[in-house]
Amino acid sequence: MTIIRVLLLTLSLVGFTASGAFANDGDVPEPTIMIDFKTLQKTPKPNQWLVAPDGLLEQETADAPAPTFSHDSSALFVAVSAFVKDLPRTSEIKADPEGMSISYVATVPVFGFKDDVDITVLSADGGSTLAVYSRSRVGYSDFGVNKRRVDGLLEAITAKLGN
Repeated sequence: MTIIRVLLLTLSLVGFTASGAFANDGDVPEPTIMIDFKTLQKTPKPNQWLVAPDGLLEQETADAPAPTFSHDSSALFVAVSAFVKDLPRTSEIKADPEGMSISYVATVPVFGFKDDVDITVLSADGGSTLAVYSRSRVGYSDFGVNKRRVDGLLEAITAKLGN
C-alpha cells in the first residue's frame, strides 16, 4: 500500500509541475533591456552558462571561450537571428540590429520553466565572434540545460558558417 501512495504522490507532483505551477514566474521580473556583457555579474547559482571572447567581460569569467568566425559581424548576426527564430518554445524575441544583440525567452519542455538568453555579436580580428549568456529564472540547478542550449547554438552556427 505504501508503494502505491508514493507512486500516486509522485505522479501528482509531476502533473502539478507540468501544469506550470512550479514554473510560475510571476515574482521574477521580465527582462526589459538587453544585458551589457561588460558589466555582467553572474549569480552564484550553477543554472547559467556564459560564453564570451577574451577581454569583453570586466567583472566575470566566461564558462567557455567564444569561437571566432571568418565571416563579418553582419553575416554572423543574420545567421544567429535566423537560428533563434527557428527555435521551438522560444518567445519574446527582441533584436537590436544596430547593437547586434538578441534576447529571447526559452521555455523548458515538460515543466515550463523560462530561461533568458542574451546574444551579442562582435567584430573580431579577421571576422566576428559573439557573447552568449543563458540562465534560468528560477531554481538552483538546471542539470546542464543552459550549457547544452549555448553549445547547440554554437554548433549550429559553426555548421552553417564554418569557422
